[in-house]
Amino acid sequence: MSSIKLTADSGGGTFEIKAPASSANTRVLTLPDVKDLTLGGILMFDQYRLTTSFSGASEPISSNIERVDTFSPALIGSAMSVSSGIFTFPSTGMYEVSFHLVGRMNGDSRFQNASLEVTTDGTNFTEAARGANSFYNGGASVLSSCVAKVFFDVTNTSTHKVRFDVTVNSGSTETLGDTNNNQTYFTFKKFSTT
Repeated sequence: MSSIKLTADSGGGTFEIKAPASSANTRVLTLPDVKDLTLGGILMFDQYRLTTSFSGASEPISSNIERVDTFSPALIGSAMSVSSGIFTFPSTGMYEVSFHLVGRMNGDSRFQNASLEVTTDGTNFTEAARGANSFYNGGASVLSSCVAKVFFDVTNTSTHKVRFDVTVNSGSTETLGDTNNNQTYFTFKKFSTT
């Protein structure tokens, strides 16, 4: 069996590529011609959640937000940062951003929107994705959930940001949050560099 073994500059670790022990087929590994290539998997993962429920709209959700910290820290790689409900990316790259919203209504309401908004100039936010809950109450408390998701090419961390808005048509519509489990939460995954 043929192999190529690379030794780390420091620390003594190695990386090894081995050919199959026996095969009539030729295997080809082609690397893209890009600077700073990282192979495989998720390069960064971070997750925040709403810690306390609120009623009515919030544009953006700007308080009672924490990094998920139960069962295991929700962080791989560099962390997102958040200030006044506006999230800043730690590095440039292609990200998947998700907004998971759980709502509850005890009266008549027709909608609750989860709006994922982005900016590329650092100031003007535009809706990039929307999830929607629809409620009909027959006299009982009604739960509903939705997701808004977007792939966002962050080419400048100073100007490319994201925020999460909730709009409703009834002030008594609740957005659910909890410090012990994910109800309404935000997920960030980086898949590639740009």
